[in-house]
Amino acid sequence: TSFSMEEYVTVKYGIGTWLSIVYANMLGLVNLLALLRLAYRSPKSRLPVLIMLFGQISGRAMYVLDSLQNRIFSPGESVFVVIGISCSAYAFALFYFRVLDPISMARTVVIEQMADGSFVLDLQGYIVDINPAAARILNKPASDLCGRSIVDVMPADSGIDMRLDCIRITKSEFNLGMGSTARYYSMNLTELSDRHGDVHGHLLLLHDITRQRQSQERLMKQQLVVATLKERERLARELHDSIGQVLGYISLQAQAANQWALSGNTIKATPILNRLAE
Repeated sequence: TSFSMEEYVTVKYGIGTWLSIVYANMLGLVNLLALLRLAYRSPKSRLPVLIMLFGQISGRAMYVLDSLQNRIFSPGESVFVVIGISCSAYAFALFYFRVLDPISMARTVVIEQMADGSFVLDLQGYIVDINPAAARILNKPASDLCGRSIVDVMPADSGIDMRLDCIRITKSEFNLGMGSTARYYSMNLTELSDRHGDVHGHLLLLHDITRQRQSQERLMKQQLVVATLKERERLARELHDSIGQVLGYISLQAQAANQWALSGNTIKATPILNRLAE
């Protein structure tokens, strides 16, 4: 004789069941927000995020369908099916794409926390990805910079040149701002190649050298002051020597004129006095 469980078991939800349902849905919402944030901040993680979202949505959809009048699964099987679909999607996304790879995570952390600005460019010079330091340097959010040409977002005199889909830098340094608020940066452009040597893009790094430039300017000012003092000392020494020679000449001439005057020879004393007067 066949029978169904509904003939012997009456389902009655209590406060614990409702709390569990609310808790599970809150976790699902937090998980959804975390995945969306990851997809927004890391474009390379969007495909794994899409797979995980597919597993989560598919599992919940199967649970809703099973809750209808015509059940798809036997009593108790729906939970395992829902959990199995979600966990399988998460496991595939995490391990196949190596989302939890410590090396990849370490590289990501370094790029996110490094002080140098990092721009990932395609072959046409359009920005594919940037790190937070690059956004701070240009004082613009990443959403406003990604997808734009690097020539458009950088200063006109930065030295970045785009010709015939070939990007190159003509200057090693450039500055942003004027006066005391100016910031100086050095640039380094590197090709991004695969294992076969085919170039797929470029990496542009901006390194803040403001302190070095300020130190160089202070050193140059100090060297200028020292050179000025040395020149003044040389001129003073030469002036002192020349004045000493003139005064020595005057002393000898005055003594000679005095001797001629005492002896009453005004004919010889007068020309000497005239020269001293001149």
